[in-house]
Amino acid sequence: MRRHQLAYIAALSAIVIVCMLSGNYKKDVASSIDNRYLTKFPQEISEDLTKQLSDYVQDRIGFRDQMIWLYTNFNNKVFRSYPNGIYGTDENLFGTGDDVMGSYQHLDGDAEYAEYFAEFLDKLRSYCMAKGIEFVYMLNPNKATTYPEWMPASVGVYDAENLTEQIKDKVDERGIRHVFVDEIFREKKGEDLLFYKRYDVAHWSDYGRIIGVNAVLEELSEEPLSVEKDYMRKETVAVKQLVSAITINDALIGYTPKSIYLKQETDSIDALQLVNPDSFGVYKNKHVESAQKKKLLLLCDSYLLGYFDYLGDNFSEIICVHAYDVPKLQMMIHLFEPDLVLFENVERAMDAFYPKELIRNYDHSVIPAYEKFCHLPEQQKEGIFEITRINETEVQNECSGSSDAGFWTIEGIALQEDYTAGTMVYMKSGEKIYIPIYYNNGAFKFVADGNTLHSNETIEFLLVDAMQAMRYQSRCFEVVYK
Repeated sequence: MRRHQLAYIAALSAIVIVCMLSGNYKKDVASSIDNRYLTKFPQEISEDLTKQLSDYVQDRIGFRDQMIWLYTNFNNKVFRSYPNGIYGTDENLFGTGDDVMGSYQHLDGDAEYAEYFAEFLDKLRSYCMAKGIEFVYMLNPNKATTYPEWMPASVGVYDAENLTEQIKDKVDERGIRHVFVDEIFREKKGEDLLFYKRYDVAHWSDYGRIIGVNAVLEELSEEPLSVEKDYMRKETVAVKQLVSAITINDALIGYTPKSIYLKQETDSIDALQLVNPDSFGVYKNKHVESAQKKKLLLLCDSYLLGYFDYLGDNFSEIICVHAYDVPKLQMMIHLFEPDLVLFENVERAMDAFYPKELIRNYDHSVIPAYEKFCHLPEQQKEGIFEITRINETEVQNECSGSSDAGFWTIEGIALQEDYTAGTMVYMKSGEKIYIPIYYNNGAFKFVADGNTLHSNETIEFLLVDAMQAMRYQSRCFEVVYK
């Protein structure tokens, strides 16, 4: 073997070894370039082990960010190429994902989905109204919807309704309270940038957020915030694009609202079994005089996630739940008892967050409120009630757990006297009645707010018979702190 071949092999081996030794192997590492967590090392052997190992090495190899920076900036400067994006007029960047382009080009029309989605919203609204809770739907636009005049002329638009227009029509037909932010933006486009030119192609600017949120506050008859009085205006320079390595050096105008809401400690959050627990939070208004204001439950995506101070001093408390956890919305309403529910989403994330099967079959996952059965006579018949697990720990028919737990999970069985399941079981603590996460073949699981469970007091189980003709005699268990 010739010397230059040996030198080539040695150099290549050295580069591989250095890159491997310089890798980032820490747990739970987020990439600012990809806007995601890096792949974790496989925990078990499976059919996808080879792919998992490959993804792990590609994400963790040394100098990864530097190599991505060089590659993306070279392509951006020389070929005007941007990952998952396209340049429009006046240096404006737009996303090119199927969801964004399908909406802009009017290729995503689906009348059936629009009908299902509007019906889904109507069911949520009806459920809230039955409990005396206000419900408002907020639909946010993509950048291309707001600034079609900046899109490249080479991207054609078909003469057809897109999914957004179809959903808006159906929501209007059903009379659902709503805020269509695209219509608000059309009136405000000349005042300031509602979306940044290049810094963030996926989300609105700070100014756009102010305009969108103020429209919701006005719909709720709450006090909108003043751009001049309630925000600190600051001019900055964004060196690089938010979710890529591309250097932009763009001048931005940012708006920072006054700090109002403080996130509370939520121990035992695992009890809620959320798909996106990192996005969940309970935020209390730090102003004592605002304690009597309304409580807001916010179902949202990244457009509002983490930007609660933009809602101003209008609420005593904000409970945030990510859109991925919409199947848990009913449980959240019972758990936190809000005065208002705001359902927010962006037009490009419809089927991704709310698959057709989920919204079409939503009736099957709705547990009827106890008010539907409270008028039934309570008989002297005794049902069969047992508590088997508290906070994932087995217990012997007792309600005992830690006083420090923010949430309690209570599992057990509730059966009729013939050992068959009833229609539904409910749990009462003080004046608060909980619905179960599930009641299947007599087995139940509840999640309760630990602050409402007090030692030496009782919880009460209420069982409705299978014929929905009566309620069994309730069964009480004493709450015991360990």
